Amino acid sequence: MRISGKALWFIPSARTIPVFWDFVSRVDYVDKLIVRNYQWDTAVNIARYFFFKQDYDYFIICSDDVMGYADHLKMLIQDTEEHGFQVIGGWCNHLAHKASLSVEPIDEEVLKNGLEKPFPGLTLRDYNLVWIRDVANGRYGFPFIKTWFNGGPLLLLRRDALREVPFRGWRYCRDQYCVTPEAREKGRPVMGDVSFAIDCAKKNIPLMTDVRIFLYHVFGTSRRIKVGKKTTAVSFVAAENDKRTKDEVDEAQALMVEAVHLAWNGGGAPIEV
Repeated sequence: MRISGKALWFIPSARTIPVFWDFVSRVDYVDKLIVRNYQWDTAVNIARYFFFKQDYDYFIICSDDVMGYADHLKMLIQDTEEHGFQVIGGWCNHLAHKASLSVEPIDEEVLKNGLEKPFPGLTLRDYNLVWIRDVANGRYGFPFIKTWFNGGPLLLLRRDALREVPFRGWRYCRDQYCVTPEAREKGRPVMGDVSFAIDCAKKNIPLMTDVRIFLYHVFGTSRRIKVGKKTTAVSFVAAENDKRTKDEVDEAQALMVEAVHLAWNGGGAPIEV
């Protein structure tokens, strides 16, 4: 399974779940940017700045409460290199028998009214989630299906797609995880998977899913979230086959520090790159 492009795996994490970090440790063929215990929008800004300031081709993002296989990222890269997908992801379970996927979009009126309702504003029925058995049995296609919503357990975006679809929240939520001054005032952006689906549709970017890449979603871990409770940290781990010089690695580390500074002081607004 050969790949030619250069990928950055962005890992925004606010939990310490051993099976997830074991998954991360077994992937040694891509660079990793691990952003721990930051508010989600701040973490995204750090990663986007770090990505666009370098010559990466693919931006990979995941949830920190899933179990996957080491080759999953390689399969996503191969998918986009062979088929030209701008966005391609794996998929996962939602509770017992439903997949965190929908083929049909959420009704526009439901989305509009949902913003006026108390958080979260949408019910599970509103998402039009499909049955795991139907996805696995190829009801919507195999190995690739075009989805409207993908819960984002593991997503790859080409560089051009990340320019077109910056990650943003769908609505705001006030809770104990609001740590920036702006979030404490108006709430933190949440439900980014919904806005990602909306933005892909508006930009005519197909949100593709590789049915062969299934990750197990571990539920009931919200008590492990450490945003606002534990010290923040950002680390860069180069791929095992990395051929950069020491000066180039030092430059990447300096970019990481610069990204943290700009993102923290940017008030949640996307950093211009």
